[in-house]
Amino acid sequence: MKNFFSWFLLLLCTTISSTVLFSESPFSSLDVFKYYTSKTTSWDSVHQEIQLNSAQLKYGDSESYILHVLGSALYYKSHQKYVLALDKLDELEENTTLQKTSKLLASFCTLKGIILNENSRYDQSRKMYHRSWALYKELSDSSGIKGSMINIGTSYFHESVLDSALFYFNSAEQFDPNGTLSFQYNLLLNLAVCHHHSGHIELSQEYYQKLFSLFPEQKNNDIFLLYNYGILLDELGNTSTAIAYLEKALYQHNDNPSTLRKSKISLMLATLYNKEKMHEKATQLYAFTDSIRKIEDETTVQLKLTEQEHQKHLDSMRLQRALDLQTISHKKESIQRLWLFIVLILTLSIITIRQFWLKEKKNKKLAEKSYELSKLKTKNNTPKNSKEIIQKLDELILTDEIYRQPNLNLERLSRKLKTNRTYLSESINEHYKMSFRSFLNKHRIEKAQELLTTPSHSHFSIEGIAELVGFKSSSTFNSQFKKETGVTPSYYRNKYS
Repeated sequence: MKNFFSWFLLLLCTTISSTVLFSESPFSSLDVFKYYTSKTTSWDSVHQEIQLNSAQLKYGDSESYILHVLGSALYYKSHQKYVLALDKLDELEENTTLQKTSKLLASFCTLKGIILNENSRYDQSRKMYHRSWALYKELSDSSGIKGSMINIGTSYFHESVLDSALFYFNSAEQFDPNGTLSFQYNLLLNLAVCHHHSGHIELSQEYYQKLFSLFPEQKNNDIFLLYNYGILLDELGNTSTAIAYLEKALYQHNDNPSTLRKSKISLMLATLYNKEKMHEKATQLYAFTDSIRKIEDETTVQLKLTEQEHQKHLDSMRLQRALDLQTISHKKESIQRLWLFIVLILTLSIITIRQFWLKEKKNKKLAEKSYELSKLKTKNNTPKNSKEIIQKLDELILTDEIYRQPNLNLERLSRKLKTNRTYLSESINEHYKMSFRSFLNKHRIEKAQELLTTPSHSHFSIEGIAELVGFKSSSTFNSQFKKETGVTPSYYRNKYS
């Protein structure tokens, strides 16, 4: 069954041009394919050259890289290295240039579909064909649309879903009755073979006659046509003519190998020889068929083994690629974390510096304010002002007995005297030669001495007396009393009451 691969080669030949590593002139994917096919070195050497060129092109011009991958995949396909071909195409799955260029993407989907189809992965191949079909619709490319229909039909034929195959082949014929000759021939041949397999012998014969009329030169060249038409002739009872077509097919196979196995042709021809009682020829051909079948089987096994080796190698490469990507990802994460840490440190440093600067600024203002207050204090703290403060203080102490307030402190007392605590403290130090606390305790102890010897307070306990004179704690009262008088409150009461 023929797909529209020949038209696809034509499309690749006219695709975007660029400059390639191994040629100064513009090139297409078909040029890449021809370049590698023309190599006289071993397949492994060509494979290594493809890998080297891909590695160099990958980080250069994106379109050149895409065209090289498509041409390389064509080369692998021509050597039935389907795993390598698909792996090569997989390199382009995430390529942004390919995704943005509809014409290249349509070519990519078509080629991948053809390779998947030849590798008997029909469902996947049809997904690719449908995708290319949609892209060709966007491009208004009638040849691409028709080619996609043919390819979908071919995929169904290979799965023996003949009704679906005929639907797409007929749709392609109706969409563009003439179309591009490079795959119009394939479409007619596909219709002829598909109708034959579906039991539509007369329709099949009509398509063969149309083929011979439009493409007379193919009657003696196309192995696929010669073989299938020979089988049809035999079913129509024209065995002798059928033999002639199959002999041509077998002869052509020697000069132009086909995907159609040689043993299949020779076996069918041997069967027809027997049918026509040409037993000697049949016996020779059966022996020949047996020998080439062994060779073909050995080749198939070798191809499968080679394919498995390549698959293992590709799996190993994919695993290594995944590990490399993981390593790169970890490195990126480490770098990101490092940058985040640096940014965090810088941010904290800036915040710390700013806080320090603000604190210094505040301290400077406080220092300036303190200096101004100090100047004001020096100005206002004259002997006259100090004397006034002491007079008011004596009045509060002697008349109001303010010292008996338990919560009295320098701040409260200064507010009471309408001055500041600094002036008050200095005035007490200067006038009484003692601190505010000592001054306060002195008056409290003197009042306590009075109360301890007064009959009206004889029923008060030592703790009660302490509270009356302003002490919050009896232990503090006892220690201060003894400090001032040299004796304890209890002793003083007993001796002087």
